[in-house]
Amino acid sequence: MRKKAPNKGFALLLVLLLMAAGVTLCSSYLSAASVRGRISATYAQASRARYVAESGLQHAICLMRDSSLQLPQSGSLALGSFPVEQNSSDTYTITVTPTGVDKQYTVTADAVVNGIKRTSSMTVSRTTTGVTVQQTMIVAAGPMTVPGGVTINGDIHLNSGRLTNYGTINGTATSVGGITNYGYIQNNPGGATAKTVPAFNVANYYNYTLSGGAGTAYNFTDSTMKKANVPCNGNAVTPTNPGGVVKGPPGMSIINNAELIGTIVVAGDLTLDGHDIVLTPVNGFPAIVCTGTLYISDNARNVTINGAVAATNGIMPGTSHGHASVTINGPIICQTRGMTSGLTGTHVINYNAARGSLYDMSAPQPDKGVIIVQQWGD
Repeated sequence: MRKKAPNKGFALLLVLLLMAAGVTLCSSYLSAASVRGRISATYAQASRARYVAESGLQHAICLMRDSSLQLPQSGSLALGSFPVEQNSSDTYTITVTPTGVDKQYTVTADAVVNGIKRTSSMTVSRTTTGVTVQQTMIVAAGPMTVPGGVTINGDIHLNSGRLTNYGTINGTATSVGGITNYGYIQNNPGGATAKTVPAFNVANYYNYTLSGGAGTAYNFTDSTMKKANVPCNGNAVTPTNPGGVVKGPPGMSIINNAELIGTIVVAGDLTLDGHDIVLTPVNGFPAIVCTGTLYISDNARNVTINGAVAATNGIMPGTSHGHASVTINGPIICQTRGMTSGLTGTHVINYNAARGSLYDMSAPQPDKGVIIVQQWGD
């Protein structure tokens, strides 16, 4: 009797089952490998985003070292966005927010890499080697008289000699030599101690250094500056003179409609002798530095100075008949006299904290601040 052959159908079924199991295992492996690849790519992008955010904080430190960057006293300052490299879609933005502690800030960098966002933050403080003038007018040596036509919106201090006031002082008036008041003083606390009066050396402005680059003042040799002269109308600021410094001759006058973006430095006297003059310095620079007297003539009408005035011997009348009108939006720093009763006309001096923050031009790099990182975290 012949034996039956093995069940070929069962063998085929077993082969198919094994093949299905193999396909399933291979598919699972490939799927897992794909998932691992995507996870790895996502992790790499997330890591890159974190490093980009931390790079943004390093960039913020560099930006904040520049003292001309005006940091907020309230609210927030947003900077950026900045690409990681040219034509890159990976970017970061920087936000600077005051903490409420003097000169202390929270800095946040938000990075985006291929749609993945990461944030890093730090707490820093910024100090500068610059000069900060907190008074609207500060004078080293008097006596000094504030004329009746002068309004000072801010504080005034006199280190020696008596301060006599006929004008309006909307702030605190202090004088080591005492005060006689015939006008208006908002706050007269009595008693005073000497304060440091910044000194300005005109030679420091002839050749200077900002952000590692050399600056050279424009040498203006005419005795009179007018609108048509080269330094006016924004032409003083150049790559070789980023502060827009103009070196003028002793006894120089500024006349009608002259508009200057920059700083006028004169080793001697300077006269405002025309109408509609506008002087606006670059941030961190004063508007005027003169080692003599700043004279205001009767022709000086509707004159605006948007910055600090450092006049060694004060502000005095030129030819004055009561028609002059000058507005100074920044502090006045004098070594002697300040003002006299002979200064007629209508003049306003407004305190401006930003314009009272000036570079120390005797420092090697006057525009560089010192940044101290107090806390760094993601």
